[in-house]
Parts: sequence; structure tokens; C-alpha cells
Amino acid sequence: MGIMILIKTANSYFKLYFFGAVCILLLCVACSKDIRQNSEISKARLDSIALLLELPKSKEIPKEEEIKALNQALVKVTTSIAQKDRSDYLIVLGERYYALRDYENLKITAQELQKHALSINDTIGLAKSYYNLGRFYYHAGLQLDSAYKNYYKAEKLYSGYGARLDAGKSLLSMGIVQKNVKDYQGAEESSIKAIALFDTETDKRFVASAYTNLGIVAKDTEQYDRAIDYHQKALGYRRQLNDARLLEVSSLSNLGVVYMNKGDYPSAIRFYEEGLAYDSLALKSRRTYARLLDNLAYAKFKLGDTNDLPELFLSPLRIREDIKDRLGMVTNYIHLSEYFKAKHEIDSARTYAESAYEVASELKYNRGILESLVMLTDVAPAEPAREYAQKRMFISDSLQRVERNTQDQFARTRYETDTLTIEKEAATQRIRLLTLVLLAALIAILIGYIFIQQKIGRTRLRFQ
Repeated sequence: MGIMILIKTANSYFKLYFFGAVCILLLCVACSKDIRQNSEISKARLDSIALLLELPKSKEIPKEEEIKALNQALVKVTTSIAQKDRSDYLIVLGERYYALRDYENLKITAQELQKHALSINDTIGLAKSYYNLGRFYYHAGLQLDSAYKNYYKAEKLYSGYGARLDAGKSLLSMGIVQKNVKDYQGAEESSIKAIALFDTETDKRFVASAYTNLGIVAKDTEQYDRAIDYHQKALGYRRQLNDARLLEVSSLSNLGVVYMNKGDYPSAIRFYEEGLAYDSLALKSRRTYARLLDNLAYAKFKLGDTNDLPELFLSPLRIREDIKDRLGMVTNYIHLSEYFKAKHEIDSARTYAESAYEVASELKYNRGILESLVMLTDVAPAEPAREYAQKRMFISDSLQRVERNTQDQFARTRYETDTLTIEKEAATQRIRLLTLVLLAALIAILIGYIFIQQKIGRTRLRFQ
């Protein structure tokens, strides 16, 4: 009889402890998990957010009015939207600002999102805040090392969460930044990793962009056959999309550029003309039309076909001046300078080279500055030519130092972020170990308690 009572008592305590242990474990799991269930915001959710914030549909009103409406919505989000919903609202606003190229407000929204995501342990919201800050630093023409750092942090969070598409987009953005500072090996690695994360059926647009980046890297490193292969792959994916005609034209232009660099001018002309033949290109994208027209003129000039020149250069230049495509104007001026130099019209060649240098300097467009200085060195009188040559060497050396420093900063970013990740993982392991130790201690205390109760029970039975 006494033994049965002790067994029942022990069973009761064991069940009570087991229930408590399960609750503790579930609580630990719940605390370690994110408040979100996935990284995507559904279309229905997007429509609901736009409706609640009274956001106008894009392109239905002037840009200035849309930005004003977004600014009012941002105030509403940060003051009256519930904490649990705020991340989604801030993400939606960030995407709208980005589409409008309002990078300053994109930064403000990203900072608000970051602060909020940290306060509620929202991993995806935090990752998106880093991604948008990377966009800000990249597109606002500021520090490329800061852009890379934020993209890298976003990729780490997305990868840890299992959000493959977003991790791939972050890697692709990293690869583009790396390419721009001539970290070609890093750019290639990031782009290849991005492709591995993308779904080739549903993410064709991003797969094509990654192959395009690989194609540019290969072209810049004079691996022309590989560049052609990459751009052909990008073109193939873009032709499978329903709304990517301009992207197809961009791939055709990229192929033309590779063949130009390779010295195969007939092939370059063929791709440029194929791009120009796309339906209503001159109306749908005057910028793209002008770029192809200028490239076609330059390919014909290099081939020795000057029948349509210089008008074939001047026509895209007029378009670029009209739409204020100043980067394109720099390229056009350099091409015209080279053309007139070949025609021995040195005054015209110098005028266009000076125009290219002036606009490129205003834009801080380093490649244009260097190319225009090369032309000025060739067409200016002896004394100014020496000054231009010295300036070109100084700028070239300075840019190489900046590129090396930026590449070193990329390496430091990877090291510091990875070290911090390792430290966080170690801290998590320590917490888990401490939890197990506490649970073991509780079990030991419970067993000791049961043992003592058994002894007390036996003693009582002995005296009964």
C-alpha cells in the first residue's frame, strides 16, 4: 500500500515536471523564432496596405504629388499603425520610393524599418532595411563600400532565414558593386552564387541580370568568348519574359559592345541593327534608342563605313541633349572627337573632347574623364597636351588607389560581419547549453526530492 502511494507521488511529480519542461522548451523555441512566417508580402496584402494608406496608383499622378502622398503615409505608419503590421507598411513605402528614384526618402524609410525590426525581432524586416540602405548608397552615388556592407548584411540574414530569392538579389547587388570597383573575381563569385539561389523558372529576370553582370565582367577582363556566352544566356532568359522587350534590346546592345571590343565590327553592327529594329523603340525608350544609334555609328566608323557620318553621331546626340542624358552625351562627344580627329578636323575634335571632359567632370564620371583626357592629349597643342597627360595619370593612379581601398573594405566587411555572426551563434549555443544545464539541475532536484519523499514515506510506514 505504502509503495503504491510513493509510486503515485513520484508519477505525479514527474508528470508535473515533464509538463513544465515542455512549456519551457516551447517558450525557448517561440522566443528564438521570428514573428514573420515568410519573406513575401502577398498581392492582396499589398493592395490592402495601399488602400489603408490611401496611396495613389503609380503613374496616375505627377511624381511630386505621389511623393507628397507617400510622405503623408509615412507619418501615418510611424504614428498610428500597429507594431505587428508596421514592417510590411514600411517595406511597401520603401518600394514605392525606390520606384520613384526618391533615394533620400528610401533611406529614411529603411532607417525607420531597421529601428522597428530590431525592436520586435523581425529578421526579414531587418534584412529588407539593410537591402534598401544598400540601394540608397549605390543609387545616390555615395560610398560603394557602404552599399556593399548593407547588401552583405542583408544577404546573411536572408540566407539564415532561408529566403533564397531575396538572398540571391542581395548577392547580385553585391556583384554589381564589386564589378564597378573592378573587383572582378569577387563580382564573378557573387553573381554565380546568386544564380544558384534563383529559380530558373520563376526568377528569370534576376537570372538574366546575373548573367549580364557576368558578361560585363568577362568583357572588362577581355574574355570575349565567355562574355558573348553569358550575354546570349541573358538574352535567352529575357526572351522568355512577357514584358522585357527593352531588356532584350539591352542584351543585344551588350552583345554588340563585346563584338566591338573584340574588333568584330560587322557582328557588332548586326546586333545594334537588330536592337534598333524593335517595335517603336524610338518612342518607348529614347535613351536606349540613342545609345544603340550612337554605338551603330561608332561601329561603322571603326569599320571604315563613313557614308552616314557624322549625322549618325549627331542624331543620337540631339536626342540625348533633349532628354538630358548627360552620361550618354559624354560618350557621344568622345565618339565625335575621335571621328573628327580621323578626318583631320582637329579643331572640331578638340571642341568635342573639351565638351566631354567638362560634362564628365560635372558628373564625376571617372571613365568619361579619363577617355576625354586621352582625346585631349592627342588633339590639343603641345603644352596643354602635356598638362592633360599629367592630369590623366594623376586621376588614373588616384582611382586605382580608391578601387584597391574599396576592395580592402569589402574584405573587412566580410570578415567583421562573419565574425559577428560566429559570435552570435556562439552566444546562442551558450544560452542553449545553459538551458540544458538548468533543466538537468531541475531534474536532479526533482529526483532528489522524490528520493527524500520516499525515505520519509518508508519511515512513516515503519512507525505505523
